Amino acid sequence: MKKLLFGLFIFIFSVSFAQDKLSYSLIVKVDSLTKKEVLFDRVSNRMASLYGSNFKYEKDVIISDRNQGIIKLKFSKPYHKGDAFSNVAGDIFFTMTFLFKDGKSKIDLSDFEHVGNASMGVILNTEDYPYSNYKMFKGTMNKNWKNLRAYLDESKDSLLDLGESIVKKPGEAENNNW
Repeated sequence: MKKLLFGLFIFIFSVSFAQDKLSYSLIVKVDSLTKKEVLFDRVSNRMASLYGSNFKYEKDVIISDRNQGIIKLKFSKPYHKGDAFSNVAGDIFFTMTFLFKDGKSKIDLSDFEHVGNASMGVILNTEDYPYSNYKMFKGTMNKNWKNLRAYLDESKDSLLDLGESIVKKPGEAENNNW
């Protein structure tokens, strides 16, 4: 009984003090007559051409379901900001998800993770560096964390704008009324 109560206490404590992962969202409205299948095909074709080859595109697709109206892709972005000796150069990995309904789409950027020499790990929605490793360098890690969050806040606009333009602009196959 003690083990059960202790386990329940630990679970409740960890759930109440858990931090949320960082994510950004945008709702894109298009012509209300545009079906979700058309939006799915539009984004799928455009992303394949942006990737440069179908092989690379298919390798980075996590989920692609036309009936459900979802495309989820892996992305990475180089991160080389920081002070000369901060050692935070690396890559930021994240997912971009397109959800489709008739006449609109939702674009989500989520699952951000920094991987590099001094990896910052999963990027949470906190002001300061949330992890207890690098305790000796807490001040430096807080500063690097804030720089990383500022970089992501700046980058999100261009990524969401790219997603919005992909959803809104009809593909060549849609304009075949000749």
